[in-house]
Amino acid sequence: IIDDNKSRQNKLSPGYLIPVLNFNYLRKYKPKYLIISAWRFKKQILKKCKSYVDNGGIIIIPNPKILLITKKNYEKAIKK
Repeated sequence: IIDDNKSRQNKLSPGYLIPVLNFNYLRKYKPKYLIISAWRFKKQILKKCKSYVDNGGIIIIPNPKILLITKKNYEKAIKK
């Protein structure tokens, strides 16, 4: 889990105990897929992730309808 809120970073998520990391994790480890569960903040998150997508990363947004964002459709997705 990636979260900009510093008070949540380096802790575990409730229930599943998944580590909460900062945004630098994406730059360092370059995962192939990124799931955005905070879909209400889609535009802000996509702007931060442009270089991730430009370097081949794929973003999945499951809500309110499933979107798969790649380098090819990034510009269109950010306008919605």
